[in-house]
Amino acid sequence: MKIPVLTAAAILAGSLSTQAATISWDGGGGDNLWFTPTNWDTDTVPVLNGTDDAVLNASAQYDPGGDFVLQGGSTLTVQNGGHWEQINGVAWIQGVGGNLVVEAGGIFDTGTAGNMIRDAGTSISVGGTFSYNAGNFIYDPVNFGSFALSSGANLNVSGEFQPLTAFSFNSGVSFVGGSVMATTINTTIVTVDGASVSLVDNGPSIAGLFGFDGTNGYVDFTSNGGSISLSDVDSPTEVETAINTGLYRYEGAIDPTNITFIDLGGGDYQINAATVPEPSAYAMLTGLIILGVLITRQRRR
Repeated sequence: MKIPVLTAAAILAGSLSTQAATISWDGGGGDNLWFTPTNWDTDTVPVLNGTDDAVLNASAQYDPGGDFVLQGGSTLTVQNGGHWEQINGVAWIQGVGGNLVVEAGGIFDTGTAGNMIRDAGTSISVGGTFSYNAGNFIYDPVNFGSFALSSGANLNVSGEFQPLTAFSFNSGVSFVGGSVMATTINTTIVTVDGASVSLVDNGPSIAGLFGFDGTNGYVDFTSNGGSISLSDVDSPTEVETAINTGLYRYEGAIDPTNITFIDLGGGDYQINAATVPEPSAYAMLTGLIILGVLITRQRRR
C-alpha cells in the first residue's frame, strides 16, 4: 500500500484555505444595516462562524432575524469611528469561540439584545467603548472567556458587574454601572488602579453597591490612585465607616490616611486614593529644590 506524500505547496495551500477571509465595511448600501450585502467591500454579508472576519469602521445596525453569533474563531473588529449596535427585538448575542475587538474610538453596544452569552473560548478586548444593556455582566474567565480593558476603555453596564474572581480596573479605564457585586463565597478583590469607577442608582447601602463588606471582598486602591463615585448614599458617616473598616483599602491595607472622600451633595460621594509620584517626579522636585537654594544663595551675595 502506497502512502501519499504531500508536497510543501499542497500543505501550505490546505492551511491557507482554512483561514478566514476578512470582509470590511464600506457603507455602499447607504442604509447602515448589517445585513445589506452592498455595505461590505465584497458585497456579501460576513459569515462569522470561522469562515469570515469582519472589520467595521462606521455605524452598523444589527436588525436581527435571529441571534448574532460570533463563533469558530471568527473576529469582529470595531475600529476607530466604528459603531455596532443591535436595534429592534431582543435576540441574543452569542460568543461561541469567537473574538470581539473594540479598538480605541470604536463602540460596541448590545442595544436591545435580551442577553449576551459567552463560552470559555470567547475573547473580548476593549480599547474603546463597550456598552452592555442586557442586565448583569459576569466576569468569569474560566467559563465565559477572556475580557480585557486597556487604557482609554469605557465600560458601561446597565445592571451589575459581577466578578467571580479578582478583577482590576486599570489606569485610564472608565467604568459606569449599577454596582459591582461579588457573587461567590470566596474573597473577591476589585482593584482600582488609576481608573474612574462610577456606581449609580442602587439605593442607600454601600454594601449594596459593592455586594461585599470587607470580609468576603473589598475594593483595593493602588498607589496609582483612582476614584469611585457613589450615588444615593445615606450619609457621609457610612462612607467613612466603609473606609475605616476595610471595604476600601490602599495597597491591600486598611489605610484611611491615603483614602479620602468628597461630599458632592444629594447623597453623592467621590472616594479618591492618594497617588505616589514616579521616581522621575521625585528627581524633578529635588532638582527644583536645589535650584531654588542656589538662586537664594546667589541673591544673598
